[in-house]
Amino acid sequence: MSAANEDGEHVCECYGMIGCAILSALNAIDIAGELKADSKFKDLTLVISYFLAWSEDLESYGVEEDEDQDKEGEWYEDVDPEEAEKTTGKNGGFDWRKQLVSYAKKAKVDPAKGVHDTAKLLKKYDMDEDLKTPWLGRWRWDARVSLNFLTTKAPKLMIS
Repeated sequence: MSAANEDGEHVCECYGMIGCAILSALNAIDIAGELKADSKFKDLTLVISYFLAWSEDLESYGVEEDEDQDKEGEWYEDVDPEEAEKTTGKNGGFDWRKQLVSYAKKAKVDPAKGVHDTAKLLKKYDMDEDLKTPWLGRWRWDARVSLNFLTTKAPKLMIS
């Protein structure tokens, strides 16, 4: 993934962190037992579809996917807790979209309740795999948003 701007590497890392944030939020909803069609969170379809549509449109902002990296899905590999440390150092990118679609399938979202082309995007990123049992810290948000990221990279992303 690359970005045609002043600090493309950090911008791309930021997009990966956004993906980690939505996966972490959906994991918490899953742990709470609310990742389902009749969830008390009525806008799951809309939120999921917004993230997919947003990530699909980033090329218009100068962000290009590294097709090989995106296919690998290494950063957001759905692993068991004892394997988690092996994946925290890997690069992010947009491979979180495949996991996002797995959450959408588990929640039995209705694509008609999402943004335009939700059904197409769900199909595009469907990896035909079910999610593993949820566990606290699954997407390693705490390891990814470390003090190092917040102090060295995040300030560079601030818009003045």
